[in-house]
Amino acid sequence: MKPKNKSKPMRPPVAGGTYLAVCVYSIDIGEQYCTYQDKSADYKDQVILGFELVGFTYEENGVQKPYDLGKTFTASMHTKAALRNFVQAWEGHELSESEVDAFDTRDLVGRTAMVSVILKENGFNDITGVFRIPAGIPEPTPTMPLISFDMEPWNQTAFDALPEWAQKKIKKSTQYQKDHAPNTTVTVQPMQMSNPMMGTIMQPGQGFGSTVPNGYVQPPVSAVQGQQNAFMSHMQQPAMGMPTMVGQMQIPNTATQMPNVGGQAIQTGNAPSGEMGCPI
Repeated sequence: MKPKNKSKPMRPPVAGGTYLAVCVYSIDIGEQYCTYQDKSADYKDQVILGFELVGFTYEENGVQKPYDLGKTFTASMHTKAALRNFVQAWEGHELSESEVDAFDTRDLVGRTAMVSVILKENGFNDITGVFRIPAGIPEPTPTMPLISFDMEPWNQTAFDALPEWAQKKIKKSTQYQKDHAPNTTVTVQPMQMSNPMMGTIMQPGQGFGSTVPNGYVQPPVSAVQGQQNAFMSHMQQPAMGMPTMVGQMQIPNTATQMPNVGGQAIQTGNAPSGEMGCPI
């Protein structure tokens, strides 16, 4: 088996350089869980600014689509915040306190810019700079729809109209989980497993185990030893439910895929090809 690198971008990156662009979306993705290289973690309100690189497309299922790059920022206008420095470079001057107080990322949507893009070692693009289009150069016209989305006040219709990758990011936010996540009840029927290689799930009151809702009883950790003993005693019998091969011996595959939690560079669907980790 050749392991796959799941962090690769879903579409070809563009070459590093400077591009004519239009800001086509400002998407508030709420408070996100972030982990950092020093192993610390925190929750940060974040916003994604997206730029269409006018004149550039990529192919998806035989269809040419406009190319956009997104950059994720902590939603802060502190003097040292990355978002503030980004906007000041775009404006060409330091922002006054009154400009900072009135600033709204949604006001950037539809504005043109020159963006500096680099190609990183991992195959992702990153926007490293932005500035105004020099005089004499015709301003580009976007082909993508313009999107402005804020978490508050909540607008379900606007949320449903967002790209799937943006909805997935928002669904991870603390605000969505608290106020908008569906409240559904899943009923798990009690079951009896007869496969000796996998142990036994016991009925309520039938013996040891940790009871969880809906009558499902989870065997304690010591059941793992029981699986190993059962394996040794059934080595000469036909294999049951054992997908992993080692030479001519079949063994149960006990590996568990752990869920991915914040701070990773994740590329899903039509997400902009820039990385989306935890910004400054």
